[in-house]
Amino acid sequence: MTADQMRATARRLVQLMEAHSGDAELQEIAKELVGACMETLKVAINDEKKIALDVLDLLGPFAEAAIPVLQVLLTHSFAWIRKGSVQVLGKIGSAARASLPLLFDRLEEKDELIRGAAVMAIVQIEQDEKAYEVLCRAMKDPSEWVRFQAARSFGYLRAAIRTKTVDTLLKGLDDSDHYVREEAAKSLGKFGTDASQAVPRLIQGLADPDRKVRFECTDALRQIGPAAKTAIPALIALRSVTDPSTPLWDFIPLAIKELESAE
Repeated sequence: MTADQMRATARRLVQLMEAHSGDAELQEIAKELVGACMETLKVAINDEKKIALDVLDLLGPFAEAAIPVLQVLLTHSFAWIRKGSVQVLGKIGSAARASLPLLFDRLEEKDELIRGAAVMAIVQIEQDEKAYEVLCRAMKDPSEWVRFQAARSFGYLRAAIRTKTVDTLLKGLDDSDHYVREEAAKSLGKFGTDASQAVPRLIQGLADPDRKVRFECTDALRQIGPAAKTAIPALIALRSVTDPSTPLWDFIPLAIKELESAE
């Protein structure tokens, strides 16, 4: 079986297990596949390790049995193996909670890709105050990639602590990197009414030089709802200067309509 075939098999298996939860035969197949990946990670050459990590990543929460092996690989000499192991632990989710101390260590990596992966993995595993602290710290990282991963991860946090994160995301809207600004706006949108205090800054974001940031600010205002009705004049003005060939030109009227009817 080729690498692509193995990945396709893993995707199909996950689809079947999600559609037929509790199917003993499918669970046994997944168990065997995870076991094979674990053995590959222990003894195989690096190319085969890459395939095994990819398959486990696709299996996500169904790869829980691989946690001990992945924990060992977090200190592997090859950066890409450490990064892949971090990502899989994140995809496994809450079952990998015991790995959090090891993932916190990865936040100190020199490699920005590993630090970024660790930020995302920590929040996928635990959405508590500690995760919030990790994201706030990551938003100050010198790496644009790490700040990007942090900005997009705020949306995972529990509703109970979302309101305190708004100020941090507002700072993200001022980031020098447009990808960070885009993800900050997207996360604010996920907060809905909890992000009402962000409305004035999101209205300013409608004039951002990057069109994707303008789109996400528009969508965030739409999701915030009634408290964002004050943005309607700015949205009307934005459409008048937006290229009709872009998705934003079509989206603005929909956002305005939703805000006008919001209660």
